[in-house]
Amino acid sequence: MLYQTLLSILISFMIGFFIGKAKGKKEGVRQSMLITPLLVRKKSLEEGECLICNNKLKNLFLSKKEKKN
Repeated sequence: MLYQTLLSILISFMIGFFIGKAKGKKEGVRQSMLITPLLVRKKSLEEGECLICNNKLKNLFLSKKEKKN
């Protein structure tokens, strides 16, 4: 009786662990898909060129007066 109880508790914990691990992986993939475009944009702005098309970004942070001069 004791061994059956311990075995059922162990199996329950194992099932919970694997279900939680699968859900965690799905959530991690979802979060990475949401943040990737932001990271690409940040890196493009830091380097001064588009990482997708390799165009140079000029006068990006200048005011309207500075752009006219």
